[in-house]
Amino acid sequence: MQNKANPLNQFLRTFYTYKFFTDFAFIYAVYVVLFKVRGLSIFQISLLLALWCGFVILLEVPTGALSDRWNRKWMLFLGMLAKVMAFTIWFFSHKFLFYALGFLLWGIQEAFASGTEEALLYDTLNKYGKTEDYEKIAGKSQFYSKIAVGTSVLLGGIIASYSLDLNIILSIISMLIAMITTLFFHEIEDAKLHVKRTTYKEMIKNSFKKIYHNKGIFKLIIYSFIVLSVSGTIEEYQQLYFNWLKISFSFYGVIIVIYMFFQALGNRLAYKFKSYFKNKHFIHILAILSGVSLFLSITYKSVLMLLFLGSTFFFSSISEILIQSSLQSLIKKSERATILSINSLMLNVSAIFLSIGFGLLAKWKDLRWGFGTFGVLMVGYALIAMIKGIKIRDEA
Repeated sequence: MQNKANPLNQFLRTFYTYKFFTDFAFIYAVYVVLFKVRGLSIFQISLLLALWCGFVILLEVPTGALSDRWNRKWMLFLGMLAKVMAFTIWFFSHKFLFYALGFLLWGIQEAFASGTEEALLYDTLNKYGKTEDYEKIAGKSQFYSKIAVGTSVLLGGIIASYSLDLNIILSIISMLIAMITTLFFHEIEDAKLHVKRTTYKEMIKNSFKKIYHNKGIFKLIIYSFIVLSVSGTIEEYQQLYFNWLKISFSFYGVIIVIYMFFQALGNRLAYKFKSYFKNKHFIHILAILSGVSLFLSITYKSVLMLLFLGSTFFFSSISEILIQSSLQSLIKKSERATILSINSLMLNVSAIFLSIGFGLLAKWKDLRWGFGTFGVLMVGYALIAMIKGIKIRDEA
């Protein structure tokens, strides 16, 4: 028993290190400013961000299918290599097309990692008979990831004030460390014994069929599409919210880091909520708490309302891990990365629609209508699901 524990512990240490350095990128704090300083217009920058989202959506499912057929270790390695190349190109570049190429490479990294990381983690835990610890371990890995983002954003702004070039160089070094850690992963070969006899087209088609016909998986993905994507979209409008509250620009970075800690804490503690709460509709209760907090955040123009927005992120981050765990338990090894990638694809598609909807509401009225409508959406979905007796957690 002791012999089995050591390789698993070694894997987990490597996995946590990989998750931390993958997102310990100082450039996160300033890449938009970098583009502006190097001569791009706001329209060109917006176009780059749209292209980045488009690249991820196009690559999401095909790379998930590739991960179910090929070695996940090398998928993660090549993904990190692509991210290293992206930041390296940006270091030397002053042209729109090269920045677009960087986002394409970054999109490749995100698509290669999406589904692959979760599948590798779950299958490794399954090998050692530890799948019951998935929420705890996945939450801990997300904790390290979000702490890395928050820390790098905080430090990245300071470093960039001295040198944008140094900011990029240090980001490249972090990505190289993450890339090296992937070499210590080991593939779970029994997860793919019969997969290679299936074509990519058949794998993707069969995965969509599985989602449609399996009520448990379908409801989990719909929950993600409606509830989790709302909190993810709201993050993009944090700065506008701070501006509405008339908070000084100098505090924006600090508040965002605090919010990252809220999310990291929710991820880290998610497994405890699974143990303590036995209510069959607990996942819907979390959605209601998230929605109510979001709605309350715009009821009064005061800095105290920041606590309500932070609570929205906290409750949603708990849901994120519990939904991910429930989804993992319903998926076969041979289609794990493909279905997880489809779920990620749906989140990205939902984010596009929600962003457009938020923009229209803000244009028609103001920012509060966007936040308020999104809060009502989360609460409304959860209440309807509870009334109809949709028991997501029981089916997982």
